[in-house]
Amino acid sequence: EAIQIGEKAKSYIKGDHTFNCTILAEAYMNNKQFQKAFEYATKAYEISSRGKDANASGEAHKILGKVYEKMGKDDSAIYHLEKSMNYFLQMNSSHDLSNIYELLSKINADKGEYKKAYTYHELFSELKDSSIMKSQIDKVRFEYDEKQTRLQHEKEKKLIESEQEK
Repeated sequence: EAIQIGEKAKSYIKGDHTFNCTILAEAYMNNKQFQKAFEYATKAYEISSRGKDANASGEAHKILGKVYEKMGKDDSAIYHLEKSMNYFLQMNSSHDLSNIYELLSKINADKGEYKKAYTYHELFSELKDSSIMKSQIDKVRFEYDEKQTRLQHEKEKKLIESEQEK
């Protein structure tokens, strides 16, 4: 169904858009239609190559790497994932980097490149751990802010009540 929606959406959008092609490539890949996924991933790459959008280029290389991995073309997958990694390092995009490191670790382990696999796994783990820590800190901040707001409202309510008693 996602593929049908994506294909239909294509007709409403004028011009070439890397994002649309990466979404369709991902949908076809998840549906195990690797040739069609490869076509859209390649189109995303071609479109991004004409522009100067680092995020689009990173996404295009990432989807090509993922499709190549699914097709069993590990060297091509690594090439594109490492290109993608460089774009996302420049943008400091930890979410994308985490996904890339995890996939590079898996591919290198499958190839018997255990030292590289371990290095990428370490990088993945560091980002994952820092992401978990950030989530926990954000949760504590939210709870603290919520408690402060509630206390402030109670304080204001008591002040209003005491002024009404006068």
